[in-house]
Amino acid sequence: MPQIVTIRSEQETAKVYGSEKSEKAKQYDEFMNQLAPGKSIILKLEEGETVRSVRIQLNRAAKERDWKLIFKETQDGTLDSKVISAAEVTKRTRRKKDQ
Repeated sequence: MPQIVTIRSEQETAKVYGSEKSEKAKQYDEFMNQLAPGKSIILKLEEGETVRSVRIQLNRAAKERDWKLIFKETQDGTLDSKVISAAEVTKRTRRKKDQ
């Protein structure tokens, strides 16, 4: 029979198993709190950041709010984005061929 060595609190368990947000994810959440559907933003990447990593973090934060972001990378290295609500997103479907 194994012995219980330590009993972790819920918060400690969340840190170990990853259900608590990282500091970076919290920063993106705070950033998204300033936005609303219909607004567009221009982001200048900091040194060491990649377009892909920023897009992933922003999309995660937007998804929690049921928003979608549309991105365009500009010539000067900035990232242009527009926020839209899920209600504005139309699901693309293929037309069925007549038989």
